[in-house]
Amino acid sequence: MSDYNIRQGLLKGIALGLKLKFGSLGQNLLPEIESIQEGSVLEPILSGIDTASTVSQLCQIYH
Repeated sequence: MSDYNIRQGLLKGIALGLKLKFGSLGQNLLPEIESIQEGSVLEPILSGIDTASTVSQLCQIYH
């Protein structure tokens, strides 16, 4: 699998997780998250959706 395909898969998972857990507040983060190119940063974001209680906590993972 190419890095591009892995990144796209991670972004799809993140988008779905944000929608299901945080609704529109979470989806507001998508433009910022989609600008991240490194899969090594996207993976903790995807994992963090499960453990974060708030959108602010999730943002702390990549800021």
